[in-house]
Amino acid sequence: MVLCACSLLMRQKTNKRNAPGLSRIGGWSEGWWFEGDPADAMDKLVLISQFRARFLTDAASVIGQRVRVVGGGSTTNNRGFPGGQTIRGDIPQMGLLCTVQGVGRPNVRHFILRGVPDARVEEGEFDLNDDFLILVRSYVQQVGTQQFAFKCNDLTQPTAPVLSIADDGSVVFMRSVAFTNNALVQGLRVVSDDTGRAVSFTLPIQTGIDSLHYKLLGWTHGPCSGGKIRADATVYPIVDGSKFAPVRITTHKVGKDFFQYRGRASARN
Repeated sequence: MVLCACSLLMRQKTNKRNAPGLSRIGGWSEGWWFEGDPADAMDKLVLISQFRARFLTDAASVIGQRVRVVGGGSTTNNRGFPGGQTIRGDIPQMGLLCTVQGVGRPNVRHFILRGVPDARVEEGEFDLNDDFLILVRSYVQQVGTQQFAFKCNDLTQPTAPVLSIADDGSVVFMRSVAFTNNALVQGLRVVSDDTGRAVSFTLPIQTGIDSLHYKLLGWTHGPCSGGKIRADATVYPIVDGSKFAPVRITTHKVGKDFFQYRGRASARN
């Protein structure tokens, strides 16, 4: 079992009707995680590509899939699927912000589905069209069915209330805790005594003289107090398609198209 970062590769062209003026192409990727055989991940990625293409306009398409093994190499597939919507496209940056929860976890992932068509945006807000939403929901449900996941912090890790943190990173907790020596920990709403503002950090922690005293390595925030500290653990919950919800229309940047020619012709004869 290996951990794979999986991406759908997409492109969209503007001015498909060929009116006088510019025509531009933008590319973007949308990713999930998969634990298992990379070849199996690629097969499943091709499958969900078909569901993703169903609510792209005919100005856009899925043009490939990429599987990157964490700590290893990557593989790219060029299976293409044209957009299934015959309505006009908007700018490729036009996206629908969505949320989905992980199976058996409190974590919620926010993600953006770009390439939302003109007809689904009215006065800057999402037009809740039932047919379009059915296709979006079908895609997210298929993502979960194929065992794709998202990356997040383990919110089930116990938290420890902080009494004080000294200028050198020495921590005094309000109750006994059991952090592993040199384990990474996160600060939650820990407040600087100098500025009165919350500071965020992820640092290794070392054990001290007892279960109330520890020391943060690399501490640079000065004296602090309050808040909590939690062990920094990463989990990959499977997508729960039944706990999907659209939030609002937004925009998110896109890049150059994929698979372009590179370099230039030699000046030599």
